[in-house]
Amino acid sequence: MDPYQNFNPFETSPQKSPPHPFSSTRPVGTPSRSPRLRSASMSGCPNCARLESVLHEHEKLIRKAHLRATEAKQESYKLAEHLYHSAHAMQEANTSREKLEGIVDDILDYTEVSIPHYPLHVKQESPNTTPRESPSRPKSPFKDNSPPSQRKFPQIQIHHVSENQDDIILFHNPFMKFTKEWDYIYDQKNLFIAKAFSTATFQDKVYLKGKDKIVPPFRFGVEDVATKMWFHKLAYPGQCLTNFDIIFYYLRQKGKYAKEPKVKFTTTDCLFFKTIHALYEKFIAQKKDLSLITPQHAIADYIRGRKMLCGSPWHLCDHVLFIIHMETESHWILGRLNIEERRMYMYDSLSTAMKDSAAIKACQPFAVLLPHFFALFDEFKKENKPVCLDPFEVVKVDGLPQQTSNDCGCFVALFAEYFIDMKPIPPIFDVEKHRDRLAVLFYKYARMKEVDFIDSEDEAPPKDYVPNHRQFNS
Repeated sequence: MDPYQNFNPFETSPQKSPPHPFSSTRPVGTPSRSPRLRSASMSGCPNCARLESVLHEHEKLIRKAHLRATEAKQESYKLAEHLYHSAHAMQEANTSREKLEGIVDDILDYTEVSIPHYPLHVKQESPNTTPRESPSRPKSPFKDNSPPSQRKFPQIQIHHVSENQDDIILFHNPFMKFTKEWDYIYDQKNLFIAKAFSTATFQDKVYLKGKDKIVPPFRFGVEDVATKMWFHKLAYPGQCLTNFDIIFYYLRQKGKYAKEPKVKFTTTDCLFFKTIHALYEKFIAQKKDLSLITPQHAIADYIRGRKMLCGSPWHLCDHVLFIIHMETESHWILGRLNIEERRMYMYDSLSTAMKDSAAIKACQPFAVLLPHFFALFDEFKKENKPVCLDPFEVVKVDGLPQQTSNDCGCFVALFAEYFIDMKPIPPIFDVEKHRDRLAVLFYKYARMKEVDFIDSEDEAPPKDYVPNHRQFNS
């Protein structure tokens, strides 16, 4: 008789129940099956062997699950610690930002960051419009790739753009043109200029110590700009401009290199004003001594077109633009000499009876001395320019827009640009708009020069220039 005929492997013992295989009270290392099952498996029962393998697999899964739970618990501790330190760092950053609120920090860092809270009425594009593509950076428009022997006078190639395009026409100099000009200006000021300027427009120091520097300086041909205050004074109304020489240099460049110039002109700089006023004081003090007017004088060099970058001989021009400072009034005006008419026009943005008298007095050195200098040059006669020793007539231009704050420098620059473009001067100026425009144009142009390493022909040495070392040895 088979002793296991009536044996059921799943039957529990009446004396003592075996420990459950998943019981937590079972000591570690103790067998998970009952003695009866062990004896049955050792006796070769197939059902017991199958059950034993199943129990082994369940134990392995339990151990793996327990290990994974322990690892997950450790990771959660690490994550909680990281979140705690992050929250603490954010709290410290907010505290530091509150302490520096209202102070301009490290700005003008050449990053195109949009400032949504900038207090300008920036036109928002609708979501249905396609995004504007950034214009490609052109190479130097003044660069001539022809051999030195065949190189001609540099010309600007001006490309016209259809009205349905939003791209920039050309970066040939800061006084570029746009198809949708003012929308682009506001967008660009929001991108490039808003981050750079404080709204404290009437303060001399609006930057933290050491944060006002531009390294490396922006190169503008006649002058390097190494401080952010240069752009601050240019961008915000109510501040006197300190950049006439740079602005008028690029106005000369615009007229000289234009493919079809609308008017033949040149300009002077602030040094010319100081030079001719100093000579006039000496001329009056010495009872109008004509021996002071010589071809070797600095004024004569200006007339020859040799004293300034991008200068032109005056006998080849019809008009000369002057920067004139009324020292008694601390006020700037624009003077324009019409050589053919022998008449000097005076553009004043702050016209009153008293100031008109001071403006005419400030124009006297030009009206009195320049006819004597013109008489020293035969080129004026060859060009059929009238030559006479009588003083020029000074005429005030009426109907000009008038300033309401300390914006005379901006008005001077705009009067000159309107004349160069041969456009009528509007009776009312939006000074903030025009200041925005100048600031964006010059900042964008300086960044383009810095990135593309380009220079105009007047700013860079000639390509065919070879130093003559024998001159230094002789």
